[in-house]
Amino acid sequence: MLRGAGKTGRLFKSRGAACEPSGHHPSGRFCPSACLRSIASTDGQSAFADGPVACERTEPVTPTQNGSEHPIDMARVYLSLGSNQEPHRYLRAALNELRAHFGDIDVSPAYRSAAVGFDGADFINLAVGLDTELSPNELNDWLHALEDRHGRRRDVPRYADRTLDVDIVLYDDLVTQGPGHLDIPRKELKHAFVLKPIADIAPEMRHPVNGRTMAELWAAFPVESEPLIIEQL
Repeated sequence: MLRGAGKTGRLFKSRGAACEPSGHHPSGRFCPSACLRSIASTDGQSAFADGPVACERTEPVTPTQNGSEHPIDMARVYLSLGSNQEPHRYLRAALNELRAHFGDIDVSPAYRSAAVGFDGADFINLAVGLDTELSPNELNDWLHALEDRHGRRRDVPRYADRTLDVDIVLYDDLVTQGPGHLDIPRKELKHAFVLKPIADIAPEMRHPVNGRTMAELWAAFPVESEPLIIEQL
């Protein structure tokens, strides 16, 4: 297996041919790097300082021959979903669409927290882990269309009440930015409402910049500064 460096400086892997400097395989497909880390325990439990949290897994994960938990020609992606307008309705609808399009997904517990950056109703947030062949830009466009289908308004300030907000937080170990507010890894990982759900389902996933695992980042987080309350969907 040959390696090629994307223009972000991250390593990409492909089968039988090197990736171009742009991060694309000669076949024209985007080449995400392989994620060789365990994303969660097979019993669906993750333990943190505040005790074990049950994580929903739609199907057991079977490691591939190279030891990864997803096919090498697919990227492992972690999304943050949030809503503060009829959140139970819109988050359930978004999960249904993600399952229908991407198949098996990992879903974290949902958490209620105060709005950040503006005065508004409490948000409910959760994280989803999935495998995809879409490039970051293609996935970002698909997620924006998902938001639009569920009433997301684009004619209001960016930090405002919303029916559905879905962001790509991690895409394998990629570091990149692009149109449509694409920013990987997502800077909102500094907030509890993004970090904790991802740490629940991917405790050993490493931050592509600082190299720390999600579990390590959460263990060092000042939890009293951004209280979270588990919310049933």
